Order: sequence, then structure tokens, then C-alpha cells
Amino acid sequence: MGVPAGFAAFRNEKVNSIFKKILDEYGSFLDSPASLSVLNDSPIGWKSKAAMEKLNMDQYQYDPNDKHWGFKSWNDFFTRKLKPGVRPIAEPNNNKVIVSACDSMSTVFNAT
Repeated sequence: MGVPAGFAAFRNEKVNSIFKKILDEYGSFLDSPASLSVLNDSPIGWKSKAAMEKLNMDQYQYDPNDKHWGFKSWNDFFTRKLKPGVRPIAEPNNNKVIVSACDSMSTVFNAT
């Protein structure tokens, strides 16, 4: 898409309205119980051994005995709450200190 025609396509109101419909529908799915299908212990599931080694679920509020850990949707799991006190803010009253709220990494694990 990094050519003039591609840039023109993404500036087209009709193209953008179709993308919006697709993304809105996907967002609705991610908020639904149907999206919990990925919280399973299959080799590619979020409860697999490989995923569990990366997730550090002991830091989060969840129900380890529930089929879907007590989450209502993928978005509910994705925005899971930390246990109180797990990651205290170093200087909560200092406006010059930035707190990054995102857990992320560029590591990819192979579940096979």
C-alpha cells in the first residue's frame, strides 16, 4: 500500500467507512463471551504452558479455577487488573516521572 494508489485508497471515504464497519464488528466480538475461545490450554491458547511462562498471571487478579479465569471477554482479559501493590508507582507525586502502563515485548514464542 506504500504507493500513490495505496495512499489514495486510504484517503477514500468509502474505503474508510468499510474499514470502520469491519473494525467496529471486530471490536464487538472482542467484547463478547465468544472471544473467550482463545483462553484455552491448547498449544496455541493463552493458557498453554508457553503462554503461561510469559504472562506472569500471579501478578493479576483472576480466578485460576474458572474455565476462562473469570474474564467475560478477550478485552476483559486483555485489560486485566493487577493485584494491589504488585507494581507500586515509584514517585506518584512527581509530574516529571513517566509511568508506562503497557506490558509489551517483541519476543515471539513458538507453541509447536
